[in-house]
Amino acid sequence: MHKLLARQVRKFFGDDPKLLDTLAPFLASVDAAYTEADADRAMVERSLEVVSGEMAERYASLRDAIDRHQDAAHAVSALEATLESTADAILVVNREGQILHWNTKFAEMWSLPQELLEEGDSAAMIDAVLEQLVDPRGFRETVRQLFATPDLESFDVLQFRDGRVVERFSLPHRMEGRTVGRVWSFRDVTERRQLEERLRQSQKMEAVGLLAGGIAHDFNNLLTVIHGHTELLEGALEAGDPRLEHVNEIGAAATRATALTRQLLAFGRKQVLQSVVFALDDVVDNLAPMLRRLIGADIAIVRQRDDVPGLVLADRGQIEQVVLNLVINARDAMPDGGQLTIRTATVTYGADDDRPGGGITPPGEYVLLAVADTGIGIPSEIRDRVFEPFFTTKELGKGTGLGLSTLYGIIKQLQGFIWLESEVGRGSTFTILLPRVPDPDGRQVPSLRATTATSTAVGSADPGGGSILVAEDEESVRRVIERVLREDRHTLLLASDGDEALRLAAAHDGRIDLLITDIVMPGVGGLHLSEELRKAHPGLRVLLISGYTEQEIGHHGVLDAGVAFLHKPFSVGALRAAVRAALRAIRGNTDGVATS
Repeated sequence: MHKLLARQVRKFFGDDPKLLDTLAPFLASVDAAYTEADADRAMVERSLEVVSGEMAERYASLRDAIDRHQDAAHAVSALEATLESTADAILVVNREGQILHWNTKFAEMWSLPQELLEEGDSAAMIDAVLEQLVDPRGFRETVRQLFATPDLESFDVLQFRDGRVVERFSLPHRMEGRTVGRVWSFRDVTERRQLEERLRQSQKMEAVGLLAGGIAHDFNNLLTVIHGHTELLEGALEAGDPRLEHVNEIGAAATRATALTRQLLAFGRKQVLQSVVFALDDVVDNLAPMLRRLIGADIAIVRQRDDVPGLVLADRGQIEQVVLNLVINARDAMPDGGQLTIRTATVTYGADDDRPGGGITPPGEYVLLAVADTGIGIPSEIRDRVFEPFFTTKELGKGTGLGLSTLYGIIKQLQGFIWLESEVGRGSTFTILLPRVPDPDGRQVPSLRATTATSTAVGSADPGGGSILVAEDEESVRRVIERVLREDRHTLLLASDGDEALRLAAAHDGRIDLLITDIVMPGVGGLHLSEELRKAHPGLRVLLISGYTEQEIGHHGVLDAGVAFLHKPFSVGALRAAVRAALRAIRGNTDGVATS
């Protein structure tokens, strides 16, 4: 009997066997019902357990799916943020070329409307793109090849009609080992290319400048010989001798060659400077009458200046040369007349200045000189070549091609900057920035006193008799110096370099009054030679000669009051004047030619 039924029978009927026998059929049916109910309940419980397990599994799966969806949403959000934050323009398409995704930079770079991209019409998009390119046919062919070869990677450079330069990268988009589309990225490298081109141009100009300076130095030695022998020959001929005409022609040609050499030295930033502090405005204003005569009546001059004095440290003659050069170029660019504007101002450039010259000009204060014309302008294909030596747009016989290159060298030697802005039919503007000098007292800046080939002061004749040591590695120059000084009855010690000069001085028993030495020689240089000899010969005067410059000399040492400088090419008269000045200083006679 079921235990629940047995407990109920005992509770209500006790243990009477007769009664139980009487109720036996009924009790049996109840017992069967209890047993069946137990079986049903057990089945329900088992069913509930199964259902609960399945629900738990499904809940767990659902939870995992929700988590994965959230992770995917986060990943998509991070990807979109990355695409939007990158400087590159991004486009994603499927294998058929249908647009799937793009970033804002892509739409901005190609000036594409949002509706066109949302429609996903790649053909219409390509048509809009092609209108902006210099080589649309090449672009279309590259696209065709890439879609014909889905696994191909690609890189090329696109030139926009508006002057922009864009690098294009294309990679296949792969999922689970299959190529499902293509990812395009576009990078605007216009500014980088411009900076690279400026660097290449600067390096090229620097190399040409070094070459020009080196050629000019060697040429100065040759010109010294030509000048010297020409003057000696001229002095040996009688007045009226027909050969004098030929000698004079040689001298005139040598003088013209000297001027050309100076231009090369200016381009190479290697010419001798007499630097002073002055107001750039004053130079321009003082040149005004000459400028008016130069440009003619059909060109109007407009002068613009500010109220702040723009002081610079420079050679005044060089700045005049710069202004005249720019004005003459402007005049030639306006054959039918026009307007010439000359502007001077004091300006300050910051680190991120967006004005012309910003980015290449270190932060600081500058004095600005701008010369603008309304002339024919300069085509873009030759604009970057205008500062190259011997490059000219003028017809044959109208220009040497050294004007702007010389100007470039002068400005660079002054630690300044120059650039050109020009457009065909709309004129040109040359802008120059020179470092501003804050000290307004205009004091003279110490500089070597250079005696040039044009010197005419020779002083009174001396009886000679000085003891002079000459150190010059160029034999032809050394022979000219020897001949001139022997005519003046000086005692000479001749050395081909600094080492030989030291040996000759050590073996010489008498006094040495003057050392004439080239500055740059193999082995011991002129400055080191002079230092060593002045230790052994107190009061020794030194005359340095060189085709190099004050700037080059400054790398080797500091010159004191006992040292003079004679720049090659020099004339016989200039050499004699410098020697006599040095010997006169030793004897205490300071009349005549000034000493350094």
